[in-house]
Amino acid sequence: MKRETWSFEGGSRWRGGLALAVVLLLGALLRFHALTQKSLWEDEIFSFNALGIYRLGQPVAPPASLAYNAIAYYHDDNHPPFFFLLFGIWLKLFGASALAARSLPALINLATLPFFYLLARRIFKETLTALAACFIFGFSAYLVGYSQEARMYPLVLLFSVLSMLFFVAMEQGGDWRSHVGFILASVLGLYTHYYFAFLICFQIVYWFFYGGVRFRAFFLDLCAIGLG
Repeated sequence: MKRETWSFEGGSRWRGGLALAVVLLLGALLRFHALTQKSLWEDEIFSFNALGIYRLGQPVAPPASLAYNAIAYYHDDNHPPFFFLLFGIWLKLFGASALAARSLPALINLATLPFFYLLARRIFKETLTALAACFIFGFSAYLVGYSQEARMYPLVLLFSVLSMLFFVAMEQGGDWRSHVGFILASVLGLYTHYYFAFLICFQIVYWFFYGGVRFRAFFLDLCAIGLG
């Protein structure tokens, strides 16, 4: 007798969507549980200081001052300014509190999960394998811990996943949109953390040995990233 297996393909695709929704829900519970239980620590205070905010509850500066403070702080800090600009806009909307500050990275990390699913789906070509990867992502204590800190690391991960998603799409014969997505995700990643450059180096090495993208197209992509 032929053994039946649980398939997500065809008419059963809704099962894959339901499973992903469950992982997202449980992941959200983990990331927002006891979000303010721990006190803000030194690096999180640096995130506030980048905006000229030195006390919780203090009014957030207007957008012009916000941009000026973040860029001015960039000259004395070791991180690019993109996260701090986004962080300042978020605090202006929701207030300069520990809950508001930590909610942003928690939401960013949660929003990364569907894109991580798409990346795993493209690589492994199997829905069940992609869901297993998302399960590991959603319940990783390492990722949950960093998603509860008011720092830029979840945003770096989001742009890393997006950059890889578009990179793999290019390798699999994607159109111009995959190239534009790759450039934008990579530029924003570099504006968020300098270590993002290591990912681009890895992509270049992979392309050199196994790349399916034409040299001219990939070279122009890298030039656009460099100009960015």
